[in-house]
Formats: sequence, structure tokens, C-alpha cells
Amino acid sequence: MDKHQVIIIPVHNQLEYVKRAVDSVIKNTLSPIIIIVDDGSDFDTREWVDLQTVQYNVFALRNETAQGFSAACNKGIQYALDNFDFNCLCLLNSDAEVVTDNWFDKVEHYFINGDNVGVASVMSDNAMAQTIKNIPEYLKTIDSKPAVLTRIAHGFAYFMSKKAIETIGLFDEKTFPAYGGEDDYSLRSIKYGFNNIIVGSVFIKHHGEASYSPAVRTKFIKTTLPTLQRRWGFRYVADCVNQANKIGVYLNNI
Repeated sequence: MDKHQVIIIPVHNQLEYVKRAVDSVIKNTLSPIIIIVDDGSDFDTREWVDLQTVQYNVFALRNETAQGFSAACNKGIQYALDNFDFNCLCLLNSDAEVVTDNWFDKVEHYFINGDNVGVASVMSDNAMAQTIKNIPEYLKTIDSKPAVLTRIAHGFAYFMSKKAIETIGLFDEKTFPAYGGEDDYSLRSIKYGFNNIIVGSVFIKHHGEASYSPAVRTKFIKTTLPTLQRRWGFRYVADCVNQANKIGVYLNNI
């Protein structure tokens, strides 16, 4: 029996972006299992999420009051572990839109055939080091773009192997409630002997400011980056960021 392709979408309001995210997954995935974790959203968002469970293969979980991004992710991951068999799952931001057809298959390929892959992410128009500089040119050769080893993977579309989850556990939601949890998890993946990759052949749009305004994001970075540095070491974190930047340049230019 084929494994399930599980996509977890944590949601807190921003309904128009949520609709586009879910529609893009349905359009570009053959038979997705979509788990929406509604983290204390407003009435309109809650109502729309509930309707999706009737029309599509969508499973809705809910926190009556917002618990934070990492807690919402953990709730979805635990539900997936308890109810589905999968090689890997994807945590997809609610302000992301899948562009590449069969995107999940292309990433899952590396979890099945790669060398002990724990975490993966893809390319975008707004994802720091994983940002495509010239999208029309990139798309001309996207099918030939390789997967490249990394340490840190951007969390807008964050794939995790079932083996890694069972080995490492869930996100550290107490230390990183809203931002930085994926970076920490990526480094934990490396620590536990897994390999992390960026898959260059998949493109997902990311409306980054829909999740957090620039001011709020800056505030999160100022508080979480020092925490990440204390846990992993200033030099190590800096080396990881530099490596990620080099990977982005490489995938853009190859």
C-alpha cells in the first residue's frame, strides 16, 4: 500500500491566503491528506475550515485560543503519527502557494531513495537563502535542478521524515513558540545523524508578510536568534547561515 502524502497547514486568520494555499495543494497533489490546524482563528476562518472537511480529504484540528506556530505544528504532526502511514510530511505555511506539479512526489523521492534524509525544504520567491532571483530563467531549467545538502532549511515548506520525527521528537514549542523552531529542529536532525536537503526542482510561492509583518518578524528574530546561538554556538549558527546562502547562490546559478 502506498504511503500517505500528508500536508499540515497551521492557520491563524488570513483566510484569503489560506484558501489559496489549500487550493494549490489540491491542484498540484494527486491524493493529499491535508491537516489544517486552526490556531484560535476568527469565525470566518473557522467556518471555512470546517466546510473543507466536508468537500475534500481535509482533517481539521482546533485550538480554541492561539497556542503559537510550533504548538500548532506539533498538534498536526502528532495527529499524523497517530492516524496515517507516511514516508515524510510537509508543514506548509498558510501563506504559501504550491506552483510545481507533483511537488510532493519530487521531494518524497529523496526521503525514499536518498541517504537518511531527515528534513527538506524547497525554493521560493521569498525564503531568504532559498529565494529564486530570476524566476522565469530558473523555471526554464527547474527540472534539472539538484537536491543539495544543507544544515538549516527554511520553514515555509518544511518536510520531515517519519523516522526523524520518531527519533528526534516534536518542535521545542516552549523555547521557540513562534519563530526559529524549524532552524532548531534542522540542527537537531543533523545532531541525530540525519541529512538535510534543499530540493532545487520544486518552487513554492511564499507571501511572507502575511504570516508576520516585517516589524513582528524582526522582533522574533531578535529574541530567537540569540536563543539559537546559545543552544548551538554562535560560530556554528553563523556557519550554517553562510552555508545556506552559498546553496542558494549555487541553485540559482547552476
